[in-house]
Amino acid sequence: SDISLPEEQLITNFVIIASLAQKHALSCLNIVPAKQRTYEEALGKPWVDRQCTLDEPLRVQLMGLVVNAYQSSAGGLLQSAHARLVEQEKVNSKLRIDKGQVDVENEQKHQQLKDSLAKLQLNLATLSEFLCQPLPTPQEEDPNVSRIEGRKEDVANQEEELLMLWEDTEQQRFYEEVLDAKDVIPAVLLSSGKALADPALA
Repeated sequence: SDISLPEEQLITNFVIIASLAQKHALSCLNIVPAKQRTYEEALGKPWVDRQCTLDEPLRVQLMGLVVNAYQSSAGGLLQSAHARLVEQEKVNSKLRIDKGQVDVENEQKHQQLKDSLAKLQLNLATLSEFLCQPLPTPQEEDPNVSRIEGRKEDVANQEEELLMLWEDTEQQRFYEEVLDAKDVIPAVLLSSGKALADPALA
């Protein structure tokens, strides 16, 4: 859904609404939360005897506003927060491939986005329970491609580019591995070198 208000304001509003619903879902909205209904069914009687204290027209209006706000904006907020986290994960993944590590700033940004998404999910889960509404779920950019597989593909491409620098794996091993001189230089030359370096051995 389209989000008309700034996201920060919407998130703050949802925190307030979640607190209201958690404490006064029945007394203000006359909504029995799903978990409480389960308890009542198990007990065979109302878990807590409460009654809505608002006049019916006001209750209906308030419930309509709250539920409509949740239905129209919750999914968009969650999708946006999830998308920002995914983009930062891509940035961090590229940094690991290109530079071998992620700098502090991008690591902190990733953690902040992760924490923000977790808090938003918690508030939306509260609203979902106390308003008896389905919890929205974010959609991947491409459901047929996982981000983990994408990272593996990047690493594979990098390894393929490195192999192109050498004629074969033996040449690559020769230049990359630290070899013992005795394995590639004849013993007689090593002996001559020692003799030149130490006249006493000549």
